[in-house]
Amino acid sequence: MNETTPSASTTPPGSTPHSAATNRTGQTTAAAAEPWTDRPARSNHGLRAVVLGAVLAVLAPLFGFLGGTMAGAPTDTAAVDPIYLWLWAGLVLGGVGAVVAFVGGLRLLRANRGR
Repeated sequence: MNETTPSASTTPPGSTPHSAATNRTGQTTAAAAEPWTDRPARSNHGLRAVVLGAVLAVLAPLFGFLGGTMAGAPTDTAAVDPIYLWLWAGLVLGGVGAVVAFVGGLRLLRANRGR
């Protein structure tokens, strides 16, 4: 676009609306037309880790209990009951999910500090 010829989308110099400003070519600038565009965008670094970690922390013990229930009772009386093993594994995975959610929350807070 040639800067010397005004187009239909530009406002003539001197007739600037009060809610927008024009640059030296007479075009309306977006920052002046929308005052919220000069703020920095909020970061979502860590949000995925928070959500996935929280889901893992909640669902892993439930699936551990479900897996132990489906495994059934042991045939040997000296063996460890499968429901305890599966539930313990689910609690360990749930703990890992809680740590991931916590670290993701810290990352999210650090990314948005001072904004």
